[in-house]
Amino acid sequence: MNTRFAIFADGSNLYGSLSRTLGVEVTDYERLFRRIFSDSANAWKTSTILGQEPTCQLTRVYWYVIGAIDEWDIKNPRTESSLKALFDSRDASDLRSGYLARASAGAPDLSAQQAQQKAFNLCVSDFDGWYSRQNERLRRMRSFYCAVRNRTDLLDIIECGRWKIDFLSRRVIEKGLDTQLAVDMLDLIDTYDVAIVVSGDADSIPSIRYAKRHGKQVIAVEFRDDRQAASPFSSQLKTTADILVQLRHSDLIHESFVRKRDANNSGANGYD
Repeated sequence: MNTRFAIFADGSNLYGSLSRTLGVEVTDYERLFRRIFSDSANAWKTSTILGQEPTCQLTRVYWYVIGAIDEWDIKNPRTESSLKALFDSRDASDLRSGYLARASAGAPDLSAQQAQQKAFNLCVSDFDGWYSRQNERLRRMRSFYCAVRNRTDLLDIIECGRWKIDFLSRRVIEKGLDTQLAVDMLDLIDTYDVAIVVSGDADSIPSIRYAKRHGKQVIAVEFRDDRQAASPFSSQLKTTADILVQLRHSDLIHESFVRKRDANNSGANGYD
């Protein structure tokens, strides 16, 4: 009996779990995914009643990652007008106050209008620098994915996500990863018998339920820090999946493809 396994991994969730939850950095992702498969297959064998020893085959790893960022041309008059509207909005009152204080410092003779314009110019300049750094992060990430592709044929790295820019809070909001993962779980349903889902997000629950209704089994993978009782992993996701596999800090830290993360340096994958 040959049982086909496929891994569906939310790249951002995976990195956050490894880096922020476990404090580790992965040097060989193919070996990490093979470890996830091995633990999942063993858990599946233990929980499944079979008449004979099954053969478990990892057919594919679908790894969903960020591949694009909102495009902002600061020099475009329409962009400047949009940013000015955001800067003048009620939601930006605290941000605007901080920049007005900077604009007025050492320049007591500025009129209110001049101070407002200078404050906005300072804000745009800071945003431009921050935005350039996000583009550099994305460039490093894509370079990292290219290097991984060149080393293995097992991983299908799908650059489907986008960073949506929040001008006021200087942060990126990820869009598209969980949606594409869910769609592919359904679209590829005839290619696997067991789906291994690497995502702590409850957004994948509808696709998990669909797969189960069509005779598939689903394993959810949770990364746990031995030192912390609480976990950000969705409790609803745990109960929706057929099997929960936990990988802990103590399980991975001694693996040759994992090293302790240096908080002072960016990871090779460019996420930091």
